Amino acid sequence: MLIVDGDLSNSGIVPAFRIPSGFPSYLQAKSDGAGAWTTDNIRRYIYRHKRTQVAFLLGSEQTSDLNGDVTWQDWQQLMHAVAGLDEFDVVLVDTGPEFKRRPYSLQVLSMGGWAIFPTPPGRKERHGAYNALKFIEAHNTGDVNLLDHCLMLFMEPEKGIPVDAKSIMPKFAQQFPTSKTLGIMPRSPKQVAIADEEGDQYISPLDVSQWSPFSRAVYDLVDNVCQLTGIEAPLAKPSANIFQRMFASRRYRHASDLAQRPVVVNQ
Repeated sequence: MLIVDGDLSNSGIVPAFRIPSGFPSYLQAKSDGAGAWTTDNIRRYIYRHKRTQVAFLLGSEQTSDLNGDVTWQDWQQLMHAVAGLDEFDVVLVDTGPEFKRRPYSLQVLSMGGWAIFPTPPGRKERHGAYNALKFIEAHNTGDVNLLDHCLMLFMEPEKGIPVDAKSIMPKFAQQFPTSKTLGIMPRSPKQVAIADEEGDQYISPLDVSQWSPFSRAVYDLVDNVCQLTGIEAPLAKPSANIFQRMFASRRYRHASDLAQRPVVVNQ
């Protein structure tokens, strides 16, 4: 799998995956001349993450101040170059919230891809998802309904938010009936924080507690994405017995104990 960092205003990929600083961003391709945005040239900027076996095209971290931004034309050429990378079965484009200035999800949809919209139930957050879907709906042409490939990922509310995900799901289904629902993602700040404790190595939150409600929701989410998009998952969805489910929330592995363990990314 290849992840393209399209969140050029607030990228979190480098610190999250503990990618060493100094690896060149694809923004540097702007200075490569006539062959800047070709498939062969873009391969030079792919970072291969050994621990997860995931590849990255890095965005703004460390290099944006020196190399400037990419134009819309640059980005379109980059995406066509990425489409020519036959060594990857799946390409994930991580986009930012500026969907009008950087309509990257719209381009992915127009190329036959899919877009996932994380949707917390808070008023401001759900209104942002609503605006993004309306923006995409406005770009339907002819018989093509881009909303058919829009996947809604609803999320549990943060502490203090009085509205839950189940109360807003029918409203989105009524307004955008052809979009599809992936499910509801629970929050697990403790599990994520434990995984983040290891300062210099990437630890997956799934390894911290393999059968917690959060982890099982991630397995369901990945399985739903594969079924809806027609992707063949390399492994079957893990299943837990009743005892694993009962005691999952009480058992957390510490990050230091997991640092030398391989990270399983195909779950």
